[in-house]
Amino acid sequence: MKRFAFRSVAFGASFLLVVAGLEATTGLWLTAPIQSKVHDLKYRDLFDRTQRHPNIVLGTSHAVYGIAPEKLSAPDFPVYNFGYRNATTLFYRKWYDVFTRYQGTPRTVIYCVDWFAFTDHTNRTLESDARHFPADLFLDMLRDRRYVLHKLIAFRSTLFADRGFVKGALMGNPMGRHDLSRFANGYVPYANDAGAHQAKPWKPGKRVESHRIDLERTLDRFRQDGVRVVLVQIPELLPVSGRHPAQNAEIAQIAAARGLPFLNYNEERRSALNDDASAFYDWGHLNDAGCQRFSAVLARDLKALPGFVSTSAATRPQKPKGRGGRV
Repeated sequence: MKRFAFRSVAFGASFLLVVAGLEATTGLWLTAPIQSKVHDLKYRDLFDRTQRHPNIVLGTSHAVYGIAPEKLSAPDFPVYNFGYRNATTLFYRKWYDVFTRYQGTPRTVIYCVDWFAFTDHTNRTLESDARHFPADLFLDMLRDRRYVLHKLIAFRSTLFADRGFVKGALMGNPMGRHDLSRFANGYVPYANDAGAHQAKPWKPGKRVESHRIDLERTLDRFRQDGVRVVLVQIPELLPVSGRHPAQNAEIAQIAAARGLPFLNYNEERRSALNDDASAFYDWGHLNDAGCQRFSAVLARDLKALPGFVSTSAATRPQKPKGRGGRV
């Protein structure tokens, strides 16, 4: 009996050591060169209360690689790109509470809404980023019933969070890499940005009605907080991606009901950029050259919006709420 107990303890200790080793190795092997490190840098800047980010970009990977903040920024209008890959509208409902806890209420939100925003093509939840959170925030979230407990705990582990990359690496699939020396205000060019169009465009996807509800509730929260909001749709390579008028009409309807501008660069603001394959990594992601071109256009169009500059400059962000604020 004692021998069995000893072997059990030895096996358990060995297993924990192997898991700890894999966790550390995964962090060194995978996290540094890939997207999770980009997210880590964004959260670093979000949690740093000595920096203020009053004007922010939100959205999926189309926003991550589609908007270069330096093209939009001015001395009285600094911009930070807080786009996250595969981010659902629920992600941003929860993320906004975290943002206001550390940064206060923003002046301006440039919210990039894709035609597939209300489908199952996005699946990132805030719990998916648990490994990036400081201990005090993580502990508060564990006690908050609005968060999924088992996901928070699981995604605290790099090994679990990057399991897809581990599988891909073991199977010999290439991993996207980023030149982190070019990271600036939340933007980093798409990996391997020379232009690769082998990716097939997405099908319409399965409708997820809660995604629309979450977007509308987030927009209501922005209105309650007095935040200036502009909805944007990033250009796609339309000869490959195709057009999605019904989905875009729904987004336009939501914007119109709230009196929000909706700048759709795949419909009424379509341009030569949408047909220029050299500006894209694939059908849905601009490469660095394309991003720079589009961001300059977006900066011009934002300035042309009635009252945009004066409203953005005059509205001052509120102070962070501190640890006792809503999470």
